[in-house]
Amino acid sequence: MNRDSSEFIEMNEPVPAISVITIVKNNEELLPRAVDSVLRQTLTDFEYIIVNDGSIDGTGGIIEEYAAQDKRVLPLHISKNVGRAKARNTGMDAAKGQYIFFLDSDDYLPSTALLDLYEVAEEDNADIVYGRIKSFDQATGAWRPHYYTDKIISSERHGLRLDDHLDLVDNHQIVGRIFRHRFLKEREIRFSTQRQNAEDVLFSFYSAFHAESLSMVPWKTIYFYSFGKQLEAVNEIKLFDARDNLLETIDFALKHGSISLKKRMLQKGVIFAGNLYRAQKVYEGQEEKFLTYLTTLVPFVKDIGDDILADLPLDYLNFSVEEIAHLSSYYRRFAKTLQSGDVKQAHTLWEQKQKKSAMIQKKEVNKQEVLKLRHANKKLVEELEHLYNSRSWRITAPLRQMKKLVARKR
Repeated sequence: MNRDSSEFIEMNEPVPAISVITIVKNNEELLPRAVDSVLRQTLTDFEYIIVNDGSIDGTGGIIEEYAAQDKRVLPLHISKNVGRAKARNTGMDAAKGQYIFFLDSDDYLPSTALLDLYEVAEEDNADIVYGRIKSFDQATGAWRPHYYTDKIISSERHGLRLDDHLDLVDNHQIVGRIFRHRFLKEREIRFSTQRQNAEDVLFSFYSAFHAESLSMVPWKTIYFYSFGKQLEAVNEIKLFDARDNLLETIDFALKHGSISLKKRMLQKGVIFAGNLYRAQKVYEGQEEKFLTYLTTLVPFVKDIGDDILADLPLDYLNFSVEEIAHLSSYYRRFAKTLQSGDVKQAHTLWEQKQKKSAMIQKKEVNKQEVLKLRHANKKLVEELEHLYNSRSWRITAPLRQMKKLVARKR
């Protein structure tokens, strides 16, 4: 394989094509699925760094068992939990691969994931290659019909910069893509330890911003994502960290970004401010705290003009046209109300939005049910027509006629 030489790798030290990094804490049940999916990859030239972040269950023993069986598995045990950001940085510091790939311990990979991404990265000389993420229900294992990144990584494109596809700022995960290791080193892109949560938002944004070449290959499914009860795990610290990390990226874009990126990030801030699902969960039954939280969102809408609010980017959402129109109107009114400082009215707008969204979604469900019934009826008619026109139907016609005559005589 033709590989770059890197300053941070000794010349006589073997360089694997990819360093796969998994951080894990107390996940002895699901970790084996993730590890097995890596060891079954069709691309075999990789190292697999598993960072055990202070587990107190059997996770450490499982990692050691795999390491004893396969020399590509490299365990790193941290005696005391340090959190996701430090754990991931620990894995990156140990990595020797030409590329970096992150895998969460409750997710897993299709067998060609690494090869598919590696081939595109090599051919395009790309700093980041994005593939398709397919999600499944954490409780049942059933595949979900869509994932939010489907409409972001929606078409095959090569040699992009962030300004060429600004929807990438909404893809805030670090999984489902491969990073050129040398690029991350040269740009000093690491996981911020300033806050406890949402560190992937910063890493994803800064890496996409600094990348000189991005590629997207949505026809390659390269990651199976476990979709669970993320909303139920939210707390006030996570809420604040998500807010502050986004404010940081907006501030960075306003200082260093193009005109189009500045606008896009300001719009992202407006949408974040008006999306209060997590805040509603955290402050359930605590209206005063909810209202206080709303005051902290004012920086997202301060000095926002009609040019920013006119065409909010909501197309990536998997909603009906009616729902998108409703959301666009809501976000505009919410931003204007929050600008005025009327947090109670902003709260009222949120509650009204929730009720109308529920009505629209119910209407859409009923519409889909009607379409399913129509499809089923159409299929039944086609089957009956096929039966009536079949040879067996014609042959048995006299028998059916005789049956009718016998029935009449009775």
